[in-house]
Parts: sequence; C-alpha cells; structure tokens
Amino acid sequence: MFWPADNALVSMSVSKYDQCNQLICINKRSHSFGNVFPETFPMLQSRAIVTTENASKYLQQLCKHFAHKVSVDFDTSRGKVDFPFGDCIMRADEAALTIECSAKTDEELARAQNVIDDHLTRFAWREKPEISWQGLSGRTDLIENRKAAEREH
Repeated sequence: MFWPADNALVSMSVSKYDQCNQLICINKRSHSFGNVFPETFPMLQSRAIVTTENASKYLQQLCKHFAHKVSVDFDTSRGKVDFPFGDCIMRADEAALTIECSAKTDEELARAQNVIDDHLTRFAWREKPEISWQGLSGRTDLIENRKAAEREH
C-alpha cells in the first residue's frame, strides 16, 4: 500500500476468479470506495535496450530533465519516470541502458516511447543510439485468459 499525492490509500486486490489485479481507492476523508482506473491491470508494456558505455550518464540526464515537469525517482543505476500517459523504468549498467515503458493504451505507450526516443536521441547525439522497442505483454491476451477462467467457473 502507498499514499499518492491526493491522500488516497491504494492497494492491490486479487480474487481467484479475477486473474488481473485491480487498484482500489479508499479516500481517507470521505471513506468512499471506487476504482482508480476503469480497466484492470497489467498495462501494456515495451522494452528497449540501448547499447552504450554511457548508460548511467543518459539515465541521470533523462531523469533530471523530466523531473522539471513530472515525478521522477532515480540514482546512478535506476530511474522511474511517472508521465501522465504512462511510466518508464530505466536501468543502467556498464554496457547498456534498459528502458521499460507501460501505459493503459497503445496510443499512450507509443507516446511514452516517442518521448524517450526524442530526448535520448538529443542527449546522445554523438553516439546516434539505436532504439528498438519490443512489446512485453498485451492486454488482449490477459483479457482472453481472464474470460476463459470465468467460463470455467
């Protein structure tokens, strides 16, 4: 459980009939209940692995830049950026910068990828990095699995 900025308690809840996690919001002031998002998790995800000896430098540069407008948490080897349209988690090692983005819709995932692409390309202009995104999971498969599980019960 954690407390976001709007003073709402958020927790994960899973039932055996629903294989997807749902975020439930409990407002501390009014004690009202409701879904934070109309859809269930997990979200759409993609990953890019950018080969570079300067991964830590670029991770920190990206996070410092994004921190001017959105919530960011980072150190020299890990970073998390909370865009309004999705989240990006970055990991740096001596050989590469790994970036994983997640979002609720295809359009939001593409926007997160484009923001990262644009900024990393500008920051690493000397290296001209190759950024290739690979999908990690799709909501369609998870929804189909959940529907099949519901039919069995």
